[in-house]
Amino acid sequence: YETEDNLRPRRSPGNVHVTSITQFTKSRPGSMRKFVCRVSYQHYGAHLNLNNGTPSHDVKIYYKNGASWGHLLTPGWDQFNAGTNRFRSIVSKQHLNQQGVQWSGCFKCEATVNGNRHKTCLGSCTC
Repeated sequence: YETEDNLRPRRSPGNVHVTSITQFTKSRPGSMRKFVCRVSYQHYGAHLNLNNGTPSHDVKIYYKNGASWGHLLTPGWDQFNAGTNRFRSIVSKQHLNQQGVQWSGCFKCEATVNGNRHKTCLGSCTC
């Protein structure tokens, strides 16, 4: 006969929670500036949709300001497709200019999901 223990899913070896940024892009639709950060979060091998806020997550976009990083945007969740969560922000060119951000500069997307942090950069810089 089957017991409750026999019905529980088996744990996979290695990390059971994996956060990764699968893509980070920027584009210029007209006078606007768009940033997209695609985040994958796996829990026991299953890709999770982060739309409902569970597990807790925080995605932020930074820009390189001299030797330090400045917080630029907190993109909103936009879509879940093929195991990836898309976070997106659109701001005006004027907004970036007012903050002294150069479009050709260095940008970083940082995603923290359930305590697991991952980051990736765009431009000629290192994270």
